[in-house]
Amino acid sequence: MATPTPALASYELLIVARGDDSLFVVNQGETDLLLEELLLSNKRGEVSGAEWEHGALRPGECVAVWKDNEDAKPPDKLVCENVGLRVERKGPERFWKEKFDVHYEGDKVGECKKTPKQCVVAFTR
Repeated sequence: MATPTPALASYELLIVARGDDSLFVVNQGETDLLLEELLLSNKRGEVSGAEWEHGALRPGECVAVWKDNEDAKPPDKLVCENVGLRVERKGPERFWKEKFDVHYEGDKVGECKKTPKQCVVAFTR
């Protein structure tokens, strides 16, 4: 008897920085993304998806990391429903000022470079 193959899900994230003030992660795909499995990191710092305490990021929803004590605006023309807890990073902990890696379920699935200030990460699990 053959073992059934689990169905694969495709994900697409738009990750956009508004200068050094904020970083937004938008689910542009058609599948919910389990935030607790997401990690953005580099040598300066990181943000774990579990910090937003939101569970699943649905299509059209976004989460953000804000500069400490700032009410930054979303990047121009970015349309999404901001969900989850407010997550802040101070001064040198604003890791998105440099290139950073995107991990999902412990695997590197993409990277965002310093320039341009946005990237698309698409992957299948």
